[in-house]
Amino acid sequence: MLVTMLALEVAIPYAMRMKTNSLHVFAHRIFPLLSFCSVTEYLLVVRGLKALRRSFSFTAFVVLLCWEIVLTCDSRLCVACVAQQCTPWPMVVLSRGLCPYFHTGVRARNQWKDDGPGGAACCGDPLLFEAYWRANPNLGTVVIPGWYRMSYLTRDNAAILYTDALLRTIRDLHGMVGNAVTKDRYIVVGTGSMQLINAVVHSLALLNSDRVSSVVAKAPYYSAYKVQTEYLDSPLFNFARDPARFTGNATGRGAQIELIASPNNPDAQIQEVPQNISEHVIYDHAYNWPHLSPITKASDHDIMLFTLSKITGHAGSRIGWAIIKDYNLYRTVQWYVVLNTLGVSHESQLRATQLIRTIIKSYSEGIRNEKGLFHYGREVLESRWATIQSILKNSSRFSLQELKPDYCFFFAQIVDPSPGHAWIRCNYEEDVDCAAVMLSAGIIGRKFGSGNRFVRLSLLKRRSHFEILTARLTKLVAQTSSST
Repeated sequence: MLVTMLALEVAIPYAMRMKTNSLHVFAHRIFPLLSFCSVTEYLLVVRGLKALRRSFSFTAFVVLLCWEIVLTCDSRLCVACVAQQCTPWPMVVLSRGLCPYFHTGVRARNQWKDDGPGGAACCGDPLLFEAYWRANPNLGTVVIPGWYRMSYLTRDNAAILYTDALLRTIRDLHGMVGNAVTKDRYIVVGTGSMQLINAVVHSLALLNSDRVSSVVAKAPYYSAYKVQTEYLDSPLFNFARDPARFTGNATGRGAQIELIASPNNPDAQIQEVPQNISEHVIYDHAYNWPHLSPITKASDHDIMLFTLSKITGHAGSRIGWAIIKDYNLYRTVQWYVVLNTLGVSHESQLRATQLIRTIIKSYSEGIRNEKGLFHYGREVLESRWATIQSILKNSSRFSLQELKPDYCFFFAQIVDPSPGHAWIRCNYEEDVDCAAVMLSAGIIGRKFGSGNRFVRLSLLKRRSHFEILTARLTKLVAQTSSST
């Protein structure tokens, strides 16, 4: 805080007299002195100086607060907190250490000083694949010339927003892996599966636009289903409750749209087709890949969603796709994507195409290529899962979801579990908030619609992050054992 105050001591007199353009120059000059390291932080400086010039009395506190955050937290955590919907005022909450997913400020600086940024085990950012691509730098590399696909469209003579190469490569990938039926199906590409979830829900609700449709999911469910549905606040649909309570569909309501993640996020369980099936079921198959779950059959549902991020780890490319059986629904979903984002980045499509081609090529001579991405991912996650099991196996305070070995048609053998997440239950009566228990040990997890007794820890991070997670989890279990 002292550094911040000294910086403002110098900045305020100049900022009060400067014009807008001069503020940028001034901020640029003091930028290195304050050890800032990102564009986000630079813009924060400029905005703060502008605000000081307009109204010093009110904004001095805000700038002091923000600068303290910048000096004590990594900007990536701030961005991640916003993405996780911590709060509409992330900077204030972050500075006070109130964000349920990320802690910054002095407390966090001491808490996380030995692991660097991003050490939380809460989010599913698949950084474990980073090591694979670093070890194979020539695989998936894309060079894009300045003139490449400058149009909104992929063809000059047709209103087509997706490249034929990407669609063809997606079909080839599913055909090779055997995890989904694509024959006689339509594919819509979106800006990640998050966009497509709402695109499909919105399109299905339009079929019953005279009534409000209910979006339901069986707990535990991916928390973004509820967060996104409620945030968008559509007059066509709302997030309701557990689908079991809607058996038979109550009179006077619109269609029931059920979201099923299979394998499930967070507990990696295979979700069966519900007996009392909803009017519409959307299958989120983000984790239905051989390095994350055994491939036991080709999924053959009317609506199936997939995402590039859990295949190759390239979450930032924002590529997802929906495989849809009904043509009219396909057209409606496609139109949603057009109106929402006018298609998908051509650069992202090119990168996704090249990455998927790399995977297909690596297995072109058979599945025994142990240098392939799926082998790498399965090996890492199997090892991590075994490590978590060994830490918790003798603990009475914590229990882990039960997963069993199964036959995988892709690997042509029985494989051990390799989930992307650990779903942990706090068993002690006094542990009414499992996330808080983990946080007390410096472990940040997430809740997924099953009450406060459960918390999800991600196994998809870098090796260094996983090692920190296991060290702190081991310490927590040991402390519990010694106190009983």
